[in-house]
Amino acid sequence: ERVRVINSGADAMLVNGRIYLRNGTFPNDPQQGPGIWFYKPDNLGQLLGFIGIQNNQNLGFFGGPAGWGLTYDAINSRVGIGNQNPNAPLSFPPSLGKKITLYPGATGDVGIGVSGNRLYLYADNPNADVAFGWDAAGVFNERFAVKPTGALAVNGIMGQPGQFLSSNGS
Repeated sequence: ERVRVINSGADAMLVNGRIYLRNGTFPNDPQQGPGIWFYKPDNLGQLLGFIGIQNNQNLGFFGGPAGWGLTYDAINSRVGIGNQNPNAPLSFPPSLGKKITLYPGATGDVGIGVSGNRLYLYADNPNADVAFGWDAAGVFNERFAVKPTGALAVNGIMGQPGQFLSSNGS
């Protein structure tokens, strides 16, 4: 037997050891939303994750210790990563630490994170800069940088020890 049509309650169809199709319940049970359960590919019959409807507002991916690790709020067009109630176009859970890894380096990561009352922008090694600027057709134009020594550079110039930075206005 490779396929079984069940069609009783929340269950709809089982593709033996691979996919379990859920059709939800009527009346609606939030724990029995429609979607597809996927099994691990090793043919040992263990479920890996669910793609489907979380509630009357969200759909997403369910699995692992985070449960609904990725949700899409279809009413407000918002995505939550580890956040089932996203309040912005892209939302993260209310926890401290790394939020986005842009590049996993050999000695550390490049990314964005948070700690108590602090936003982190970090580079992947102790010899790296953190630069601010703008992009013009794929060319980065640096305007300000924090050098690995902690020195500040404006327009690529670090100045001299003890020198003050002043503005001439706009």
